[in-house]
Amino acid sequence: MQTVTYPDYVFFCKAFQEWNLFDFEESDIKQEPGEVPSYTYDATFRDESNYKTNVVISFDGAAITWAIADDWEDAHEEISTLYDSMMQLKASGRQLVL
Repeated sequence: MQTVTYPDYVFFCKAFQEWNLFDFEESDIKQEPGEVPSYTYDATFRDESNYKTNVVISFDGAAITWAIADDWEDAHEEISTLYDSMMQLKASGRQLVL
């Protein structure tokens, strides 16, 4: 399994927001209290009918996870596709830049 870094997390959050036609501000990433740095970002998923749901994207220093407020299957599929694409790019040695 590949190591996920904080810059990867920022890239993923930004790509997710832009994919859903929303602006991204890195300053909106919240660092959670605790001994091990962890981060959360409140994002919004927009489906093809323009319905929206909240998505919390988290990073615990080792992995990126997400929680979808309304647990929509299409949101799970699209987020997983985006994440898998990011990891494939990373594995290829290409720099992750938006």
